[in-house]
Amino acid sequence: TCVVGGCDAPPSRCHVHHVIPWSEGGGTSVKDGRLYCSVHHAMVHDPKRSGRLRT
Repeated sequence: TCVVGGCDAPPSRCHVHHVIPWSEGGGTSVKDGRLYCSVHHAMVHDPKRSGRLRT
């Protein structure tokens, strides 16, 4: 499910987010990925909300 506390979106509705972006040298392993629903994934990339999601 989405890793944000209280969100119960199933994996089929989630996007994989790289903790360290691949464009910045991050890996493509499962260890470097987190599942976020589309709403929370957009929030992760919003500079105004940076660091405000509880996982």
